[in-house]
Amino acid sequence: MIEHYLTYIDHYLQAKPYMGILFAFLIAFTESLPLVGTVIPGSITMSIIGILAGRGIISLEATLLWATLGALAGDTVGFFVGKYYNERLRLMWPFKKYPKWLTLGEAFFRKHGGKSILIGRFVGPVRSSVPLIAGLLKMSWLRFFVAAIPSAILWAVAYLLPGVLIGAVSLELPRHVTTEFILIGLGVIVLLWLLFWAAQRFFTLVILTINDWIDQLWRWLYLHHSSRFFLRAITNHRNPADHYQLTLTLLAFLSLLCFLGLSILALTVGPLTNFNEPLFYFLQSTRLAHIDKFFALITMLGDAKVILGISLLLIIALGIKKHWRAAFHLVLVTVLSAAAVYLFKWLVFSPRPRGFLVLDHSSSFPSGHAGLSLAIFGFIGFLIAQQLPKKWRWIPYTTASILIVLISYSRLYLGAHWLQDVLGSLFLGFAILLSVIVSYRRYPSKPFGNLKWLVFLVVALVLPWAVMSKTKLHTVLHRYAPIWPVREINYKDWWQHPTRYVPIYRWNRFGHPVQPFNIQWTAPLNDIQQTLEHSGWESIHTKTDIQTALGRFASYKPERHFPLFPWLYRDKPPVLFMIKHLPHATTIIELRLWESGIRFEDNAWPLWVGSINYHIAPKRLITLRRPHEISLVNGGGVNELARALTNYQWKKIFLHGSKKPKKIRPLEWNGEILIIRSTGAL
Repeated sequence: MIEHYLTYIDHYLQAKPYMGILFAFLIAFTESLPLVGTVIPGSITMSIIGILAGRGIISLEATLLWATLGALAGDTVGFFVGKYYNERLRLMWPFKKYPKWLTLGEAFFRKHGGKSILIGRFVGPVRSSVPLIAGLLKMSWLRFFVAAIPSAILWAVAYLLPGVLIGAVSLELPRHVTTEFILIGLGVIVLLWLLFWAAQRFFTLVILTINDWIDQLWRWLYLHHSSRFFLRAITNHRNPADHYQLTLTLLAFLSLLCFLGLSILALTVGPLTNFNEPLFYFLQSTRLAHIDKFFALITMLGDAKVILGISLLLIIALGIKKHWRAAFHLVLVTVLSAAAVYLFKWLVFSPRPRGFLVLDHSSSFPSGHAGLSLAIFGFIGFLIAQQLPKKWRWIPYTTASILIVLISYSRLYLGAHWLQDVLGSLFLGFAILLSVIVSYRRYPSKPFGNLKWLVFLVVALVLPWAVMSKTKLHTVLHRYAPIWPVREINYKDWWQHPTRYVPIYRWNRFGHPVQPFNIQWTAPLNDIQQTLEHSGWESIHTKTDIQTALGRFASYKPERHFPLFPWLYRDKPPVLFMIKHLPHATTIIELRLWESGIRFEDNAWPLWVGSINYHIAPKRLITLRRPHEISLVNGGGVNELARALTNYQWKKIFLHGSKKPKKIRPLEWNGEILIIRSTGAL
């Protein structure tokens, strides 16, 4: 059905190409008009236009240009109306009847200033009213266009791009799956748009509800004499009616409860520990040498010596400038966070991840790097933000957040901690940070004055980190280097008892057994490859790129549906990957060999471990639930491989009675393992 409409639209727009461009302009224009734009589903309509452009039915360059011009024209109309009618807008319909439509936009504009023109277009409730508000608040034409032009360009690119990709990919697909692909693509866009819309409104409602509850609780506490000591401890004396102090206190208490809950889980090996190993194995499978160096530098920024050095330098500077309250609270947050981390490391022992050159015997829970960085860097960011105008406070908060996230992630990436360790320390650090902020906000503090302290702040941050990086980088890299030990065994012992030395199953990137090692082969790798090529096998060199990924949607051939990421053993891809086509079948045989990590004491040839299986062609190219693509029925190709082994000695062994893991059962493996060695080894 959709092919018929696409063909009709194609012919129509080829005869009248200006109609497609005009449609793009009108949609962008109306989507940007005040009030009207709020009911136009721009993301959906622009995605449809993008599909037409991606399929080459209309010009992509012209579509992008006129969509940008349409968005800019709509913004300009809104800005002109706001500037021309000014305060009279409040007395006009529908704003007189629904004044919140203006007050919501005004609040957004006053909060974000000129950049609200740039970002407001992507915020649902105010996306079409921001230019109107900018005109109402007497923004200059020059400032408006400086923000509106890049905003219109970004909007056109962002809204057209998903459709363009869908349209371009659909051209590469077989004709009979084009309809399904386009419908699924549009469905995903609509679903994401609905989820985003629902999330915005849900979180807005939640925040308003919580704010109302806290306001009621604040009034209730004021009316009850028994709570006077608590209120006196948290009240902001600059603004006694400010219940933000209560919000921070409740968040600190909630964060502390979460930390204590994670502490109990760490002691009792609770359900969260089920996520520890899968995440650990996955991150270890993604490690690269140059990325290791980056995260080693980041993790040193969170080292206790570095953070305490940074804190000490800033405390001295604040003391010299006689900012006693800031200095005292920085001392307080430093002492509390350091003491809490080391206290709970002593109370809650949790072994660290293993598999590295240096084994750390200290407790893994909680992470000192993550906890100290959140508490101390968070408070430093808070102090800086208090010296800046409100519109610039996001800069220190964002900078501190990025540092905290990077340091926390570095502990997971390098394998220094489990997930629960990092989460627990973040909750602990957050509770301490909020408690100290509540204390600091109780009384006004004098500003730091000029910006010279910023220069000192940069020096205080960089100096301890630079010294640590210069002297300890290689030590840190060595400490967190994964180790895969090599084992030496007797050649005859291996031949007689092959399953004693080699694992039965290969684990995936999340640490779950997914495939049996049903091949063990000792011979030079070149000899193995040449032997198989003479028997009709093909060597495969896989690569992950966009073309390879899109090829999965264009062919039913099983060789077009290899995994996007290579299967790993000992965190390494196969050293040899070969396939063989079966006559008159839509199934191929796959053979992968990996380094085993085993050497023979009395034989120079390496031992390779591998897997052989049937790869079944998919029945559908586009499906949300893909069945198992590999099968080990009847040995999974072991018999076909054995026919090529005329120059090798081989034997089959069978594993009986062992309970197979859950992910292995659907493969229908009969327990057969093929053991191969060269006749020259006898």
